[in-house]
Amino acid sequence: MESLAETFKRFVELFVNERTQTFGGNLSIALIHQQAPEIISEIVNDDSYKVYGSVGTGAWAEIPWVAVLDKEISTTTQNGYYLVYLFDKTLNTIYLSLGVGYMQFEKEFGITEARTKIRAVSQHYAELISGSDTNFKLGLINLSAANNLGKGYEQGAVLSKAYDVDKLNDQELKTDLLMLLEYYKELKSIVGDSVLNIEIDADTGLFDDQVKNFQKVISAKTYKAVDEEIIDELLAQTQEFPRQVKEKLVRQIVRNKKIAELVKEKNKYICKLCGREPFIQKNGRPYAEADHIIPMGGSTKGEDTIKNLRCLCAQCHAVVTHGSEEEINKLIKQMA
Repeated sequence: MESLAETFKRFVELFVNERTQTFGGNLSIALIHQQAPEIISEIVNDDSYKVYGSVGTGAWAEIPWVAVLDKEISTTTQNGYYLVYLFDKTLNTIYLSLGVGYMQFEKEFGITEARTKIRAVSQHYAELISGSDTNFKLGLINLSAANNLGKGYEQGAVLSKAYDVDKLNDQELKTDLLMLLEYYKELKSIVGDSVLNIEIDADTGLFDDQVKNFQKVISAKTYKAVDEEIIDELLAQTQEFPRQVKEKLVRQIVRNKKIAELVKEKNKYICKLCGREPFIQKNGRPYAEADHIIPMGGSTKGEDTIKNLRCLCAQCHAVVTHGSEEEINKLIKQMA
């Protein structure tokens, strides 16, 4: 079998012409979908990682890639974070990147905010795990991308290294891959399975150290299977950590999304008021909402804790949040 460097070089040579042809049955597809993943899997030599590549689905992708994913974090490049080889649009450069999946940010925040959020998170993670002696560049890469997904790859780079396609060296590719894999493991010990669990101020990049420590406690447990005992243990620990406050034009309390998710999971996503079971979202997960019984901030100063959170369906949450006193009392009487 060819080496990884030889496979990448041959892919580029073929792809230059084949991407102008009809998609399907092309040799370049086989190189990225099959051959390169097989070679990388042998280098990584660990079944806990999934390796797969793509040059598009039904149509040519702007940025071809081959990714290495820790299965406990994610099995798709849309979510979590992973190692990935990215071919820039010109096909002159290949990047090896520890990157954050872009689509989860677009789904969570919308296209307008997604790039700002993913860049802030990626920058924060780079600072957490990088040392002064790192051989990898921190932050943004340049793929000459035009579409949202390609630009998301650029913004989502945590650590990366660029290679000139004409000068690819197989030993260098192997050494760098295994080295970046260690950074991947380090990030996992801090972040766990969810990059959306951490609140970053996109303007300053600041993050409260005490809250960060708690996030690490949560992450260490939640990238593995979460059972009832672990949920109860984590919820109990939320009492020991203060609310996070960040300062911009006004001081605002930042809600801990992971605590809210744990409350919903403990209640099986069933509404505490009407007993309605959750509907299933497009991503396959059940949907419910976490409601602060005593509202946070303002004169009420409710806490972001298990004691002050309950699982509600969207309808009941909307009523108790925005409904008149009469509507709220009507809802409560109906459920009594």
